[in-house]
Amino acid sequence: MTYCLRQWRLQHLEQTLSILDLRMGESQQHFTSLPEAGPHGELRPIRAPDMLSDDG
Repeated sequence: MTYCLRQWRLQHLEQTLSILDLRMGESQQHFTSLPEAGPHGELRPIRAPDMLSDDG
């Protein structure tokens, strides 16, 4: 169950990143300073920008 949930979250994250790529367009050079993978291969958590909130 946990594995399936992690797989779903991984797919959701990939979709979010692809949407971000579409939104950012030519501003992708800002992603060059993203942190690298952690010691166990997982990415360190990055706070999502406020523009992703569905409130507005």
